[in-house]
Amino acid sequence: MKIKSITITLFLCSVLHNMQAQETAAQKRDEKTLERNYYGNRYRMVNNYINFGMGYARAIGRRESFPVGIGYNFHIKKTFFQLGYNRSEMPILWGSYTRNFLNDLHFAFCIRNETKVFNVAYVMGVGKAWGLKDNLGFNTFAAYAEAQLIRKIYYDVGVGLNLFVNYNREYPTGGIRLDFFLSSSYQGKINSQ
Repeated sequence: MKIKSITITLFLCSVLHNMQAQETAAQKRDEKTLERNYYGNRYRMVNNYINFGMGYARAIGRRESFPVGIGYNFHIKKTFFQLGYNRSEMPILWGSYTRNFLNDLHFAFCIRNETKVFNVAYVMGVGKAWGLKDNLGFNTFAAYAEAQLIRKIYYDVGVGLNLFVNYNREYPTGGIRLDFFLSSSYQGKINSQ
């Protein structure tokens, strides 16, 4: 009796596993072709994008700065990541040099929700921070987080706000940027299939 029940259980597990494998293969095939039609154009729903911009920031216990940042947001399967760079102050753009600045290069995990009108993303990760503080150089590790709220002008182009925080022991900084959004979702006209 035990051998029969074990055999039946193994058989059912094998059937369920094969069904799941077939469903997963079909799902992967559908993800590659998953598209949205918008104003006569085709757009891929799972896509990479770049966000970049400048804004206002303040270091804890220090004066304000005008940061510049860029982030490349990419996916592996359906999981999104960000590789980004921020500079707390660009003296070339503003004409002043404070001798205090923060550079940050980060790698982060990204939770993203995209619709036809908005791109909302929450980013958290780790990074490397370096720069000058009180005329002394520093180089340390950091925790990085940001929240993006982008209003799309077209499906693959938009503008919005980016709230960010770089926490490190030498030069912790937080602020807001006006960001531009460029996506790789455009696939062509609907009739050109």
